[in-house]
Amino acid sequence: MTKRKTGVGWWVLLTVLVTAILSPVLFCYFRRNRAFQELKKQRAKLLSRGLPVDHETLKAFRYQSMPHELSMRWTDILTELDSEAFFESGARVPIVGYLEDEQEFVPVQPYPYHDVVDQYLHQHRDLVAELHSVTERSGP
Repeated sequence: MTKRKTGVGWWVLLTVLVTAILSPVLFCYFRRNRAFQELKKQRAKLLSRGLPVDHETLKAFRYQSMPHELSMRWTDILTELDSEAFFESGARVPIVGYLEDEQEFVPVQPYPYHDVVDQYLHQHRDLVAELHSVTERSGP
């Protein structure tokens, strides 16, 4: 009788361990599956409205919604943004969160890089205006 109780005890322990291991795995699997189903539905909804959902559909969407003249202007903007001169003009402009001497923002106190940033934005104001003009006229 003792052997039988011990054998049943091992089976109970084994069942509890398997259940404890499989329950979270099954929960994650079904939750992930449900999320993929929802994603598939949302993707289909966007596609049915003619909106892009990936690189290829974005390319087709932009091609349809941007006239050739705007497309050429957009290409010119990207060429200028990718130029060495543009890169060098921003060398002194701080990138927030990536400065060794970054100073904490204190309300009412002047930003230490205000003049540098203001000069940079003033220097490229025509490019920024052109960028806004093209993107605002290129579709929804």
